[in-house]
Amino acid sequence: MIAKRTAVHELPDGYEIQFPSDAQTYQQAVEYVDGERLCCPFFEISVRVTPEHGPMWLRFTGRPGTKQFIEADGAEWIAPVSPPK
Repeated sequence: MIAKRTAVHELPDGYEIQFPSDAQTYQQAVEYVDGERLCCPFFEISVRVTPEHGPMWLRFTGRPGTKQFIEADGAEWIAPVSPPK
């Protein structure tokens, strides 16, 4: 999933990560979210698919300290995305 990221947006209380919205990536994202709900129950996780085959976004937010947890434990998820080659 990390390699499929196309953009990352910092939010006041977390991060939003953009992905392609193809069926395979969507399925992988939902499976990933299911696992995250078990290990990190403090996350509020949203999956947003934009209209007309636009990108999919995973938003990770939560109570105070969640953003700092993401920055420490998920640094590779929120690292700047390299442009496609």
